[in-house]
Amino acid sequence: MIANFSRTAAFQTEHVSTDGTHRPTSKRKIRLSYCGIYIFPCFWKLVFDQLSIQTTLFMTGMKGAIGEPSAVSYYPALYSSDNTNGFIGRLKNFVGYFLGSTFDTWKYDAEIAALPKTYKGPRCWRTLLSNVAFNFVNSNPFIDYPSATLPKTVFVGGMQVNTKKQGKVKLSKEWDDVFSKRSRNVLVSFGSMAFSSFMPDEYKKTFLEVFAYMPDTTFIWKFHYSVTNPETLTCSQDTAEFVQLDKALLDQPNEIRKPIHAVLDDSNYKKNAERLAKVLEDQPNKPKNVVLKHCDFAVQFGPLETLNSEGRHLNTFAYYSLDIALAVIVVLLAVLFVMYRIVKHILFRVVKKTIFTPKKKIE
Repeated sequence: MIANFSRTAAFQTEHVSTDGTHRPTSKRKIRLSYCGIYIFPCFWKLVFDQLSIQTTLFMTGMKGAIGEPSAVSYYPALYSSDNTNGFIGRLKNFVGYFLGSTFDTWKYDAEIAALPKTYKGPRCWRTLLSNVAFNFVNSNPFIDYPSATLPKTVFVGGMQVNTKKQGKVKLSKEWDDVFSKRSRNVLVSFGSMAFSSFMPDEYKKTFLEVFAYMPDTTFIWKFHYSVTNPETLTCSQDTAEFVQLDKALLDQPNEIRKPIHAVLDDSNYKKNAERLAKVLEDQPNKPKNVVLKHCDFAVQFGPLETLNSEGRHLNTFAYYSLDIALAVIVVLLAVLFVMYRIVKHILFRVVKKTIFTPKKKIE
């Protein structure tokens, strides 16, 4: 699977790098990409000479390239579970981190190799990524797991979200009529990479059964290949709850209906959603403003050496001071061995003197 994904990544990189239709045309874009723009769309990253933009959470390869701590002992990796408690949890997270690092390395190597010969920049993706001015990450510190980050890492999750304070949450009449038909509304979407139109027919029938069982709820299904009208997503700006479904249960209507009912009927979900919406609405720094300010700063000053971590030049042993720990262990073992030899030698002489020394005859 990783090999197939890497080949797809290389193909898309080659296509975008050589297709003239992707070249910037506006003055704003030309200014941002003055030193050249290299696009790696398949792993959801735009890399400028100035900026790196991740549309996912932290990519393992990116953290390693810029020398940022991964904290696998408590921070869940992108390809692992959320539970990092205990030895088993930390072991699973470590395995997820290792697999993610391997996955990223294969993809990035394939994408770099696919760049055209006209590209005169560095052919090492670690060098390319470590020299950006800022690394934008699609995450929000108020809802994500806390972790140690570098100053060049900027959280921009939610930058497309409109709030009441901005006065941009009013729906068109068409969608307002849709959401007003019933007291409850549910948006069904499997993300931007899993299209419902490709779903097996038995899964589609399962969802239709669930919809029919809940006549008091309006279901809006992001089904076709085309992008859903952005207005359909504005219902999540105020209060929204989300349900995560197990792929193995997609053919069982009851297993799908249970979590949906739990979310809709339990008032705690609504309270938590309202509180989260309030947190995001009143957060000190709005993600959209953060993006604009950092982009302007990067255009004006470019990458700053003061924001670069020396950790990006260290291997794993040096980064986590494993070489020092190993040296300390070796010294301790050497000291213990010397002490053992000394004690053994002393005991041997004492025993030898006690046993083998002839006793004097007493008259």
